[in-house]
Amino acid sequence: AFDPPKTHLRLAFYPETEAAADPANGKGGAMRYGAHTDYTGFTILRQDPKVSGLQVQAPTGEWVPVPPIEGALVINAGDLIQVWTN
Repeated sequence: AFDPPKTHLRLAFYPETEAAADPANGKGGAMRYGAHTDYTGFTILRQDPKVSGLQVQAPTGEWVPVPPIEGALVINAGDLIQVWTN
């Protein structure tokens, strides 16, 4: 017999806001997650051209916007993948 899988699913909804989030100074984006790493294996984000704001942190520390593409998914390999492959 197999043990039940240890999985979880977190859903997040980012409604459109007037103020753009700026993780570098913490201003704007009050209805968003703050700067963070994704601790799971994979994060799947459905992009919406009307609601932008996704940014990734470059190795230099600079925050770079990820332009939304209609109908696209962003797949992020999270912290768990780094642990598994280290």
